[in-house]
Amino acid sequence: MASDKKFYEQLNSKIIGELDALTIQTLSNPVHLESGNKSILEAIKLVNNASFRSDGGPLPATSVIATATATESGTRVVIKQPQLGEVWRVIAMTIESVAGGSGDVVYEVFVGDGTELQAIIRRTQTSPPVNLNQELEYPAGLTLDSNSSLQFSATRTSLSSAKIQVLMTRIR
Repeated sequence: MASDKKFYEQLNSKIIGELDALTIQTLSNPVHLESGNKSILEAIKLVNNASFRSDGGPLPATSVIATATATESGTRVVIKQPQLGEVWRVIAMTIESVAGGSGDVVYEVFVGDGTELQAIIRRTQTSPPVNLNQELEYPAGLTLDSNSSLQFSATRTSLSSAKIQVLMTRIR
């Protein structure tokens, strides 16, 4: 049986503005969902509420710009694979650079679940930067969890590299 006292002791040097999602998750993960742990489960819920982690909105201080570079024409690379328990929301995507070859490049973004692959963006354009449009090209509120990954490919004869940047924020 876990102790809420020990849980709070591990947090007592933190203030809400400095409390990151990883710390709360790390301290919460060894707790079993059982009646004997009711007090620590209530403590975890209270800390999550106090640190704005329970409303489904973005977790404070978790926004990142994930990048991936395709270095071979038509080969997919992983942009983001959330860790167990994480949920990320995609805010914006931009093709930042491309090198090698000339002419149009076919940019594709996929969501995969380990078995299946769903193409969510396919854009043909000659040169970056290419801002991929959330309203027209991919679902608003696109979220990823630990069962999915965001992947990228670029296709053009003699392509040597294409880089994508994805602004995302963690919501769980």
